[in-house]
Amino acid sequence: MREHVPNELLRIDALPAENAPWQEISPFALSFHAYDHWHGAPALSYLANGAVRMYKASGAVPDTLTALRACLFFEHRRKVHIGDDLSEEKLRYVHALLRAIRDKVARGDRD
Repeated sequence: MREHVPNELLRIDALPAENAPWQEISPFALSFHAYDHWHGAPALSYLANGAVRMYKASGAVPDTLTALRACLFFEHRRKVHIGDDLSEEKLRYVHALLRAIRDKVARGDRD
C-alpha cells in the first residue's frame, strides 16, 4: 500500500485531474488508509455502500474530505477484490468523489 497522505498535506496540484482515467486515480485512492481511520472493513463498507446508494438516489456524495477519500479508497479495494469492471456509471461516481475532493482541497476544507 502507498504511503498515507493526511488531509492536511493534500495539494490541489497533486490530485488527479477531474476526469482522469482510473490508472491515474488508483494511486491517489491508496494514499488514504481508510481501514485504519474507520477501524476496519465493516464500518468502512457501511459508509461506502451507503454513499453509493446516496449517489444513485440523488447524485450527492459525502460531505467531508475524510469520508470522500474513504469512499474512493473503498472503490479501489472493491475493484481489486471483486474484480469490479468500473462501468461508466461507476466511473461517474468515482469522478464525482474526485471532484468533491478537489473542491474541498481548493477551498482549504480539510474536514
